[in-house]
Amino acid sequence: MRDTARELGDVNPDLVQLLEHIVMTHLALPEWGSPKLPLIPECLIVHHADDLDAKLEMYARCLMKDKEPGDFTASDPVLKRHLYKGRKV
Repeated sequence: MRDTARELGDVNPDLVQLLEHIVMTHLALPEWGSPKLPLIPECLIVHHADDLDAKLEMYARCLMKDKEPGDFTASDPVLKRHLYKGRKV
């Protein structure tokens, strides 16, 4: 990130520092791999966007790979539930 900022030239160093902090802490918890705890609100936004994206991907994979008859998928071990797939609308 710093190299790109240098290449661009006129990038506020405070902005670079904030962006680095967001990237480093967006996982939010040390047990999820975050080296530091988030200290600014933007980290929360990025954390929840990333988490939602991951969860939607898990749902999509479960629905796409399912071959169970009926309106519900087989129980997914990661999601720990059956998903409803019988929507008509």
